[in-house]
Amino acid sequence: MASRMVLIAQAVPASSRSAAADLPAVVVHGGGRIGGQVRVAGHKHSMVAAFAATLALGVRATLTGVPQVTERDVLLEQLELLGCTWSVEGDQVVLDATAARPAPLSARLTRKIHGSLYLLPAMLARFGEVEFPGAGGDQLGDFEMGQGRPFLHLLEMLERFGCRFEVSADGSVHGRRDRRRCADVELLDWSDDPRTIAGSRMSSVTKAALLLAAATDGTSRLRHPLVLWSTQDLMSFLGAAGVGVAVDPDGGAVTIRGRGPGHGRAAAQLAPDCLETVTWAACAVATGGTVEIRTGAPDRMRRMMHHELAALAQLGVQHEWDGDRLTVTGDPGTLRPADLVARNATLSTDALPLYTTVMMRAPGRSSVSDLVWLGRYAYAEHLGRVGVPTSTTGASLTVVGGAPLRPADAPLTPGDTRSGAVALITALAAPGRTEVHGLDHVHRGYADMLGKLTALGAGLTPCPVPAP
Repeated sequence: MASRMVLIAQAVPASSRSAAADLPAVVVHGGGRIGGQVRVAGHKHSMVAAFAATLALGVRATLTGVPQVTERDVLLEQLELLGCTWSVEGDQVVLDATAARPAPLSARLTRKIHGSLYLLPAMLARFGEVEFPGAGGDQLGDFEMGQGRPFLHLLEMLERFGCRFEVSADGSVHGRRDRRRCADVELLDWSDDPRTIAGSRMSSVTKAALLLAAATDGTSRLRHPLVLWSTQDLMSFLGAAGVGVAVDPDGGAVTIRGRGPGHGRAAAQLAPDCLETVTWAACAVATGGTVEIRTGAPDRMRRMMHHELAALAQLGVQHEWDGDRLTVTGDPGTLRPADLVARNATLSTDALPLYTTVMMRAPGRSSVSDLVWLGRYAYAEHLGRVGVPTSTTGASLTVVGGAPLRPADAPLTPGDTRSGAVALITALAAPGRTEVHGLDHVHRGYADMLGKLTALGAGLTPCPVPAP
């Protein structure tokens, strides 16, 4: 019998990785409470955007708060193939793109992660040409050319800046930018609703436009951008690198005074990951434990997490701030059902699956409605497998909480990052032995989640996975 992972007194710090960090599968011995202190890593999406901006502008960047996730390692390997140099010490990455050179991107690397998508505008901004084999990462639907995420909208937007493209049947892209021109771009052209910011394309099209505008001499204007946490970090980084970034008082447009690629330096502290914070809160509630979450930057976190904290309160979750500590207590007596809706620039679409693991403990009928990634409810299978009644009607998933939980009778196998977190949390909450496979999805988005869970008292055993 495999031995249990050794429990330690507190969560693994951001500067180290546990032996459990990269396990592909675990046996979860559920039914116990988790508790203790855990520190949140930096925001993965902010890291991805900062890496792409460093390449686009050709600067030497010092980034602090970089999470130790698969996405980081894959991007750094790809950037090194382009002639960038880098060093890592704990959560700090020094990335130097001043000597980067044009080269085809590696399909082996870009197809592992979704963040590679932002290398496409970065390469065009820096070199005027890109051979992009396609991105990977979480598959959240069935989009153009069989892809799990949309991407043609980025090409349409980049054409406004003088780019042109050839797209192969497999989704690979050859792009050129023979004319470097600024642009005045109405981003609502890629919204699901032409009257307002809506849909899954708005975040990526906003960040890609910022990257190309920043590396183009002159003034560009982006109308109706979707400014999320990672977008704010990107704009701050661009400003630190010498790009003029001005947001209209009403937030309705951003003016970019580009500087073109060139030598320089920039430094940035990435935002803590709000989604990881919600994940630990959900773990506490689902298992009936108490977790003290060290977030860093408490004032900023409260602003960033306004909608996520309101959702916790709506569900009756006890939580309290003390400095940079958010303490969440899983008291089932305070929980109540709620109906939560994720829209652009409100409650995060990525947080929505996590709240369903709170809803399974709240007696009564709750629902979630994802209006960003329509139909993103594959994770509901994990809830059902441990005894939680669920149903999908239209754009909503209903969760009936308060039922007794049971271990899953077969491995839970998530297909994306948040589904992986839901699988682990439901397995922790259900008494008995549940296998969770497919943890590569978790490692893409969470820094050492398994090590942190073990430090909080979770019973995890390495699980052999049959060869494919």
